[in-house]
Amino acid sequence: MMCGSISAERGPCRAAICRRQIPWRIYYDGGATYDGNAWDAPVFGALVIVEHDFDHGRRLVMAADYYVYRDYRWYGVDWIGMVDYLAQPGPKRVLFGRTVPSDYFNMVVRCANTDPDFPIRTAWGARERKVE
Repeated sequence: MMCGSISAERGPCRAAICRRQIPWRIYYDGGATYDGNAWDAPVFGALVIVEHDFDHGRRLVMAADYYVYRDYRWYGVDWIGMVDYLAQPGPKRVLFGRTVPSDYFNMVVRCANTDPDFPIRTAWGARERKVE
């Protein structure tokens, strides 16, 4: 899989490091990636999101039915999590996940986990699914 990028304006970030680097990259079914403004991200077919993590270098958000954007981060949620998110005040962005064959999904996860545009991982987060 070639990991390309759809160019777009970068979204806001809460730390100086993200002003110099992209704060996240979204990997989609079909091989596309996106690292622009969260409000303009393509909605359908999200598989994995890699983000800067200030405690562990990078964080993978993956294997979710829906991905929601809150507090300058992405979160993987289920149906009721998405409904709860949409019921809260403020602007919203929801991405829809997609079911794909396991071998393809694992290849995309490996690509996200080794993305050279993000810091080296120092540990796995407590809520993160560990992948090698």
